[in-house]
Parts: sequence; C-alpha cells; structure tokens
Amino acid sequence: LPKAKQTWREPVGPGRYIGVFVICMGCMYMGNILGQAISAVLRVITGMPIDNSLDTMISNMQPWLILLIVVIVGPIMEEVVFRKILLDRIAGYGQVVSMLVSGLIFGVAHGNFYQFFYAFALGVIFAWVYLRTGSILYTIGLHMMINFCGSFLSLFLLDMIEAWGTAGLMLVFGQLMVMIGYVVAAVILLIYYRKDIFLREERKALTAGEVFGAVILNGGMIAFFLAGGVLFLINF
Repeated sequence: LPKAKQTWREPVGPGRYIGVFVICMGCMYMGNILGQAISAVLRVITGMPIDNSLDTMISNMQPWLILLIVVIVGPIMEEVVFRKILLDRIAGYGQVVSMLVSGLIFGVAHGNFYQFFYAFALGVIFAWVYLRTGSILYTIGLHMMINFCGSFLSLFLLDMIEAWGTAGLMLVFGQLMVMIGYVVAAVILLIYYRKDIFLREERKALTAGEVFGAVILNGGMIAFFLAGGVLFLINF
C-alpha cells in the first residue's frame, strides 16, 4: 500500500510524555496479570504447562546483552515495523482501526498468552502516540523505557531479592506497591485525559465491512495470523 497522507503533527510535552509512560506501565501490569490468569486457567484445563519462552531466554542472557538487544535494538526494530511501516499505510482506513490492528499484530507477534494482552495494550498506546505526533522517536523512547523496567530492572531486582533472603521480602512488598501505584495512576490519568484520547479521523470513504475486508481479510494478514497461531501452539 502507498503511504497514507498524514497532516497531524502535535508534539508531546515532557509532562504529558511522562503521563503516557505511567499509563503504559499501568496497562502493562494489568495486561500481565490478565495474561498470567488466562495462562493459569489454560494450564488447569489442558493439564499442560504453558511456557513463557521469551522470559526464560532473557533471564539466561548477560546484562549487557539484555541492554543491547531488549532495551535498544528491539524497540527500534519493532517500532519501525509495527508502527512506522504499518501505520503509515493503513492510517487512511481510520485511526481507531489502525491503532487496534497495530496492537493486535504486536500482541500476536509475541507468540504467547503471557505477553499477548499487555503487548496489545502497549501496541494500541504506541500507535496513538505515533498517529498523534507523527514521530516514531516518541514511541521508541517509550518502548525503551518500558523494556528497561520490565526486563533489565526486573531481573536486577529479582537477583537482589534472592541475595537478600528474608530481607528481600521488603523489596517484594515495595515492588508490589509500585505496581499498584502505576495501575492506580494509569486509571486516574486515563480519566483525566479522556477528552484528548480521540484523534482526528482522516479515512477513506469505505463501510466498516469494506475496511475489515481490506485491512484484515487479505492474504498477508491471514498468513500472519496463521503463523501467530503456530507460535502460540509451540509455546503452549
């Protein structure tokens, strides 16, 4: 598809950018809890373990390699593919549709139930930021900060908890309070910024069915979802 013409360019100030980061963190924790719960239910129903292979792989990596691949290279590559290339071409079908499709593809690409829900939520938020600002640098920055907190920092805290023994329980409690704080703050900010969530629609004159057929029911997307289904089965 050719690139969709975008006329919106609204820079995000430091305060609002931090607010979006807090919303991302809160949604990530809520999505992670949902993913863990659904995985636990599936584990009970099927009697089979559901492997979080990505977390296992990251936990066995050297810290410098986590910083390089997970915190720096990964966010750049993923934002180029899932936001820049994708949204530049489907934004003309409607920004809400584009945001949902970007989030859905981002979630499926993670290939497991543990990460699907929070990846979907983050994908939608990143897409909103890109469509609002027209700059991929904002989403790359958010993605890097979130991956740093969710991978490098989390593993560092886990090592500290194991090293401290009983005293590490205080650190666990503190981390739990931080998670709850992010979730509560995210809900408050979403309510506060609710009027700013909506974007100006610039879309093709198509019906909902035509948009769904063009964006979802095409060969490339069908092949992608089939491949994603295989990943989910492999990680089941």
